[in-house]
Amino acid sequence: MEESKNSSDTIIYLCGNPGGGKSLIGNSYIGRNVFESGYSFDGMGITKKIQIFRYKKTGKPIIMDTPGLANVKLEKQAAEQIIKGLRYPGRFKINFVIVLNEGRLQPMDIYTINTVCSSITSDFEYGIIINNFSEITKKIWESSPKMFNFLKSFLDKPPACIFYLLYEDDLEYKPLLQSTELIKFLDNQLSYNITANDIEIINEEEYIQQKESLERELSHLLRELG
Repeated sequence: MEESKNSSDTIIYLCGNPGGGKSLIGNSYIGRNVFESGYSFDGMGITKKIQIFRYKKTGKPIIMDTPGLANVKLEKQAAEQIIKGLRYPGRFKINFVIVLNEGRLQPMDIYTINTVCSSITSDFEYGIIINNFSEITKKIWESSPKMFNFLKSFLDKPPACIFYLLYEDDLEYKPLLQSTELIKFLDNQLSYNITANDIEIINEEEYIQQKESLERELSHLLRELG
């Protein structure tokens, strides 16, 4: 893994919370087990620092895997690493990786997306990858758009695109398994030039306070949605 210092590099930037599957998705795109991934039972996630993969061949994007922001013990460190990644020279394809909880959105994912997006002052678009999306949940979401509309209504900046990565029982044990549709989704995204001057520091104390407030509000609304 090498670091990029070329402002013309395209960077696929994977962001989200612990346990979302950012590292696994990075490995799936690359086609081999480059980023450490797996289950984390302590709420801290596997990834603690930025992980970067750069192809030896020119013209291929850099894959950047970041630590989860909603880390129960390392929120400050995670916030610093996320900002550090965004300050790399290059053109970014920003993607947030989230996982539903029994088919429902998790408040911490919504606030993480809002927090990271608000730290970028230049024009950009981003995508959302919903990982481990079951066939049943897919049918529910397709037949009733209320959860999709609910997601967009709470995002300060709506996503340009959303990808649903269907659940695979043994994906953890198949690091070479590649999703053709996932690769196409990431390759077809537009990239945006983001410089170090375009990035503001994430205030982790404010993040924690506002996250807790939003969790209470969203949990109440999700119960009303049934």
